[in-house]
Amino acid sequence: MFDDAEPGPDKTVTVMVILKDSENAGNYRIASDTSKTTASISRAVPAAESAPEVTLFYGQTMEEGVFEEGTIVGIDEAALDGRYEWRNSEGELVPDQSGNAQIYFIPEDSVHYEEIPVEVNVTVNAAEPVLTLDEIPSSAEAGTEVAVNANIKNLYNDSISEGLPELSYTYRIGRGEEPPFTGSFIIPENAAAGTEITVTVSSEAVEGRYLSVSQTAVLTVRETPGEEPDPDDDGPGTDSGITDPEDSDGGGGTGDENISDMDDSRKDVTGTDAGEDNGGKENDAVQTGDSTEFSFWLILLAASCATVEYTRRKTEKKHRQ
Repeated sequence: MFDDAEPGPDKTVTVMVILKDSENAGNYRIASDTSKTTASISRAVPAAESAPEVTLFYGQTMEEGVFEEGTIVGIDEAALDGRYEWRNSEGELVPDQSGNAQIYFIPEDSVHYEEIPVEVNVTVNAAEPVLTLDEIPSSAEAGTEVAVNANIKNLYNDSISEGLPELSYTYRIGRGEEPPFTGSFIIPENAAAGTEITVTVSSEAVEGRYLSVSQTAVLTVRETPGEEPDPDDDGPGTDSGITDPEDSDGGGGTGDENISDMDDSRKDVTGTDAGEDNGGKENDAVQTGDSTEFSFWLILLAASCATVEYTRRKTEKKHRQ
């Protein structure tokens, strides 16, 4: 027997020696009925009664998954306490489908039991990807081109770029149809102000890897502002009757000719010949001349005011230019 029962190498063993009962046994005598030697005591090997399980989402590593311990038993078939440990980078792996992996069980009683590799059942569930829709204008005018951009990535691992779901874009005006587009769309010219346009970006599910997701944004068609009025345009029915000196007579006139014509007209009406032709009715001619002269000054005053206004507008126009 061993001097002690603890596992280990080169353990002292006392051996009992007994002669075998045989025909010649009486001819021999054993000098000592015991003998000492050395031997090793190995630790017991546990057994996995039920395998542990790992449940995770696509993109997670083994260590990030939800781990459920199995049942490990000893030589007496009693459950052993212990811990599990990923090795050989198993814990860093990102499995792309359900299957099996390997983990190690380290018994709490490491003196009497060896650590053992244990097969793990791995379940990979489809993950919900992160879909980001860039901000779009809250409102825009009819005829405006609206650019839309979005991106998608794995929730747990940004480095995963292969196998990501493809994105599709649609827009719907009011409760109308929902046509697809790529990159941008143009708001129809006949879209009424106040109409809501719903932009949707979505992705299809990828079996075993990704769930389907979508994001929406809403913009409102705003009223198109009218054209700004021309500051030089007096509007309909407001013609002042002033002729631009640069536009009359091929642009060579000075505007004084109109006033000279008025003076000539006045002379024709109030001249001496007019009084003589009236057959001696000079007083009547003077009265008529007075009335005409008053009208002439009114016309001259209006023309002067118009000329001043025209000059003011010309000056403002040059400043704006």
